Amino acid sequence: MDVEPLAAVGALIYWEQTALLYALSTLAMSILLLVVAFSNIEERDREVNQPAETDDAASSESKVTTGTSSPDLAKPRKITSS
Repeated sequence: MDVEPLAAVGALIYWEQTALLYALSTLAMSILLLVVAFSNIEERDREVNQPAETDDAASSESKVTTGTSSPDLAKPRKITSS
């Protein structure tokens, strides 16, 4: 993290320029809100969550199944103390 912005804020507080600090922080928040408002988050999420187009042979091999295939993993083991 840069020290310059912290030093600038500290200097504004020290010289009791809180009105200028208030105006700068309001401007920064307004810019941040505009960036968020005009960013197309819904379209980006739609692109990210869209499944990739692959051929059928590769997609059938990479399917994940639920459950266990080994009976040893399905049974809980008893812990015995020695």
